[in-house]
Amino acid sequence: MLDAIPFDMPGPIPFVIVEGRAGAGVPARILLDTGAAAPFPLIVSPGFAARAGARFEALPETAATGALGAAPVAFRAARLARFRLGPVALDEVAVGVSGAVDAVGRQIGREVDAVLGHHFLAGRTIAIDYARRRLELRATAGPDALAIRFTLAPGRPLTLVRVGLNGRGPFLMALDTGASTTLLSPATAAAAGIEASEAAALGGAGGAVAGGARLGRAEIRLGPLVRGNQAVAVADVLEPVRAAAGAAIEGVLGADLFLSGRITIDYGTNRLWFAEGREEG
Repeated sequence: MLDAIPFDMPGPIPFVIVEGRAGAGVPARILLDTGAAAPFPLIVSPGFAARAGARFEALPETAATGALGAAPVAFRAARLARFRLGPVALDEVAVGVSGAVDAVGRQIGREVDAVLGHHFLAGRTIAIDYARRRLELRATAGPDALAIRFTLAPGRPLTLVRVGLNGRGPFLMALDTGASTTLLSPATAAAAGIEASEAAALGGAGGAVAGGARLGRAEIRLGPLVRGNQAVAVADVLEPVRAAAGAAIEGVLGADLFLSGRITIDYGTNRLWFAEGREEG
């Protein structure tokens, strides 16, 4: 717990925002998004790239599929001389520079300089303690008997888990801390007997999604974790994500599922744990 990093959440929206340093100690407000699959440890805004002294590389601009059916995101490759977040310090860090980071800030109503995704998290054991608002990048794995196994999608490194809905399933879903609400495809909602009628806008760290969604309620079961009467969104937006991931994803588990406790994810052994409530210490 000595290496725990405090984080903020923008109001009721369950996004994890931490403070790091880049370049010659320039402070950076960083959004942790386990669903961000861009091929860089860090995605930074153009303004922050300039402040932190990023050096652009002579490479063509690249693009990656956006989250939840959002438009593809363009990146320019660059390097930062140094980056530090809590106990982790990296030199000559490859970064992607994109105006999409500014769009994330506008979406969540909080200034964001960078997004930290799966490329940075790969091989690490992390813990997000939502109850105490602490992030650990060198967490201790839980007992094997309580572990929830996951896989990574072959085309895009999304964390895939098997989930029960209303006692039916299992359904293959992506766990994404950059999604504020659990999302289901219309076919999945129908198979689970979920009625969704209330219209709502759909968005997350990846941005707003055209077409909106309908809201419903469901019992969600992930290993030993059970949530009754949990809010879910139903929208037909997953096809681009399925195509990029190379997996028949039926929904996305949002961060709201874990707000009352602590989720630990071991990306080295593909296991995760959830503990309800606040840890002592």
